[in-house]
Amino acid sequence: MESWARSYQNSVQFLCVCVETNNAQRVATFFHHTFNFTLVVNAYIPSMQYMPRGFGQLGCSGFVVSDGDGNFVSRKTKAYLDSGEEAFDHVEQILAGLLRDKVVAANFSSSSQQPSQKTTVAMDEYLTVPSVGVSSMDHEHETCLTALKNLIQSPSKKNLQVVYEELVNHFAHEEALMVEHGFGGMVGDPFSPLTSHIKDHRRILDLIEHELKLGNNTSAAGTCNSTIVDGVAS
Repeated sequence: MESWARSYQNSVQFLCVCVETNNAQRVATFFHHTFNFTLVVNAYIPSMQYMPRGFGQLGCSGFVVSDGDGNFVSRKTKAYLDSGEEAFDHVEQILAGLLRDKVVAANFSSSSQQPSQKTTVAMDEYLTVPSVGVSSMDHEHETCLTALKNLIQSPSKKNLQVVYEELVNHFAHEEALMVEHGFGGMVGDPFSPLTSHIKDHRRILDLIEHELKLGNNTSAAGTCNSTIVDGVAS
């Protein structure tokens, strides 16, 4: 969202609202520091009384779009978890229609382009996760990050397999903890962070499984598709 905000300059206002009321302020603060929000308006709702009705989705499940007069033109854009990069194109098409000839051309790299060496180095340098306050989760995050950094530096099938095994174990543990402590609502709830988490976990594992299947007939040292490395690390 911050990249979009910079690209569209003053033509579009981007708003990120945390609806996880049990930890709203903490999550909003985490997002602010993690994604370096400067142009994006970062907010949260103080209680369920402010939960939007009929409008609103978690970021990975789509965006809400309104025009300059505050009229909603989209209750839910295509979801990244379902449509991949096409979801971002959908948002840009809606914005282009609203802005017409006033739209500022957004300079985004196509997902089909090969990441440059500079991009890979930047990903490795900034691939960090702040503490979530649970020691077991923090330890698993560090283990996963180490595996991901090794994959970025050396995108081999062997390193991808290590990443896969670490993520499978971590995702299962994280989802179990979320259910145990009631974090993220119920699975199936359209506003549930738990539902979004599970779908995103599945998306990442599907990417890796597909790549590993393609490499069944190659050696463990075989090179991974660079777009897979980019997709998993992001």
